[in-house]
Amino acid sequence: PGYFNKDDPKKVSRFIRRCVSIAKPLGGHSITMPSGIKVDSKEWERNVKIVKKYILEEAKFAVDHGVQLSLETPHPHTLTESLEEVKLFYEILDSNSVKCTFDTSHVIRGEKNTIVEGLDIIGIERINHFHLRDTIGYETCFTPGKGHGDFSEFFERIKSSSYKGDFIFELEFEDYLENEKANPAHVVRTKQ
Repeated sequence: PGYFNKDDPKKVSRFIRRCVSIAKPLGGHSITMPSGIKVDSKEWERNVKIVKKYILEEAKFAVDHGVQLSLETPHPHTLTESLEEVKLFYEILDSNSVKCTFDTSHVIRGEKNTIVEGLDIIGIERINHFHLRDTIGYETCFTPGKGHGDFSEFFERIKSSSYKGDFIFELEFEDYLENEKANPAHVVRTKQ
């Protein structure tokens, strides 16, 4: 939909509200959006406060129309790129009405964190949707179990929780040629 701290907030809002109006009749119960575009660390808190107002307005609109608003956090190149930023972001947001779309590959990307550390920081009760992917280094296009992620403890934790949301496999190949998409051996390559 765009970013509230970069794009015209009215256009971003119209896009989100259109998504809500489409989701409801199709039986969709949640829409996912980004937290905001990444900024210099000196501008981070100011930008979080900018997007907070708009995100809370859109969350209220969505809930009033029977749809849940969810932020994909953490996510590269956003205000919530790291788990530390995610934790601070939700503290500043100070609302339980905004949920989290938790992408396992974004948590373990670069081998800085484990998936379970991500669950502990965000809290399973805040998560309403999981994107399941694995990583090798910073490449995030692997089926769970084919990278360095430890999914066994993750699934045990989810199984023993009260989580009732969704899981989807999300294998993105937008930066790859058609023949690279079809052959997993070609997926890992050096980015410039």
